[in-house]
Amino acid sequence: MKRGFLVIALLCMALLLTGCACKHPETELKGAVDATCTQEGYTGDTVCLKCEATVEKGEVIPMLDHTPGEKVNVQMTTCEQDGYTGDTLCTVCGAELEKGEVIPATGHQPGQRYHVVESTCTRDGYTGQVDCMVCYKTLEEDERIPTLGHTWGEPHDVVEATCQQAGYMGDQDCTVCGETQRGEVVPKLAHDFVDGVCTACSWLEPGLYAEGEMLMSWADLLGNEYIRLDGAKDYRLGYIADSLFGTLVVDDSITEVGNGKPLCSSTDSKLEAIYLPTSVKKIYKEAFCRCSNLKEVCFFGPVQSIGNDAFRNCAALESFDIPEGLTVITQYMLAGCTSLKQITIPEWVERVNLCAFAGCTSLKSVEISEGVQVIEAYCFQDTAVRELTFPSTMTKIADMTSRGSMDHLTKLDFSRTSLTEIGSFPYCPALKTIVFPDTLEKLGSFTLGECYALEELILPEGLKSVPGQFFFINKDDHSMLRRIVWPVSLLDGSAFAKCTDLEEIAYRGSELQWELTLSKDQFEGVNVIFNYED
Repeated sequence: MKRGFLVIALLCMALLLTGCACKHPETELKGAVDATCTQEGYTGDTVCLKCEATVEKGEVIPMLDHTPGEKVNVQMTTCEQDGYTGDTLCTVCGAELEKGEVIPATGHQPGQRYHVVESTCTRDGYTGQVDCMVCYKTLEEDERIPTLGHTWGEPHDVVEATCQQAGYMGDQDCTVCGETQRGEVVPKLAHDFVDGVCTACSWLEPGLYAEGEMLMSWADLLGNEYIRLDGAKDYRLGYIADSLFGTLVVDDSITEVGNGKPLCSSTDSKLEAIYLPTSVKKIYKEAFCRCSNLKEVCFFGPVQSIGNDAFRNCAALESFDIPEGLTVITQYMLAGCTSLKQITIPEWVERVNLCAFAGCTSLKSVEISEGVQVIEAYCFQDTAVRELTFPSTMTKIADMTSRGSMDHLTKLDFSRTSLTEIGSFPYCPALKTIVFPDTLEKLGSFTLGECYALEELILPEGLKSVPGQFFFINKDDHSMLRRIVWPVSLLDGSAFAKCTDLEEIAYRGSELQWELTLSKDQFEGVNVIFNYED
């Protein structure tokens, strides 16, 4: 029943609508919405402008996809800080599309330790610094290591103080670095004089003595002006009265003797001996050159220097010991000491200067020790020296004689030396033997001038030339030279052509080599031995 009424109602309505239907002449699109990445869109409904009826229903537009942009919140990883890969956002709506990830910190990478300094005895050390090779941050600070300080060893070169010399506490060397700490000087002890003689060192109480008895004390000598001092604080003995006789014992407050002129004003000095204490280190030139009666000079300690002519013409001086510490025998230092018979030049002497012993007419024996290097000209001229042997340490030997002579010299031996050149030694009429060094290369003119007694001459291999005036014969055209040992290196021996008594040439080479020499034809009648060996 009810269904029937409903059908009737619907039919009536349809008839009504049909009867009043609009033709929709004008329409409009309404409700259109663009689709985005956050919502759906809609094409919109077509609506009649006249009756506002929906002519055509719209359609839903599906929602758009997001547009990913650049990553944001990116964080670089460092040694200490975590990194982050970054979030991805939509460039349209800003929505977070992808969450980033955390990248753990890499941690520091230690580099090489630098500025490492080891501590020493005198300098601080340092542990060194370590930095990260990536970020350069200091991982370990540089720390100072305190100076170690020296470790001193036992003292050495210790010298005990005596009444003759000051002592020395000795130097100490660091056992780690080798640095030396200098010791301190210990003052000299006082003499203990009993009856004028020191019980410790036998040094005499300063003053004037004769026949073992003190005639005058040092204070009396000063007070009566028999001696005078000069220099700051009177450290230098500057005058000795000519009238003083006997032995003068110098006080150990004196460090220098002389002042550049003779201590005695004339040649009438009566002084016979002088004792010099260890305090004396310097003797000036000409200091004792007028002490004609001086027989003895006694040095009780080392002396650093003795000036030129210091003991010249001390005619009574019979012996003289070169004091320790003296490295140079100065020119004319002992010249004219006509009573001097023997002299030893010790190893601490390096140089003997011009005419040091010239005119010592009684001097027969000279010993030249190893250590002596230079002997200057005319040192032994006008002496009675018979033989001279030179040590291996020699570097220079100058001319032996000039206008004077060495009448008694019979032998010269240079064999120990390594000299390549030597000076001349003419005016040695008694010279019979000369031994040249194997290293000799050159001989000067007049080397053997007027050495008429020479019977044999051994020339060393390596000698290349002999000057024409090397060997003189006497005015009667006569020489005693009988034999020459001739080296292969010598091509011209014309200097010996006038030696009429020459009997033999011992040639060190072959006959063919002899034929190549330039002077072979000048020795007719002389027996030549070939391939000679010593």
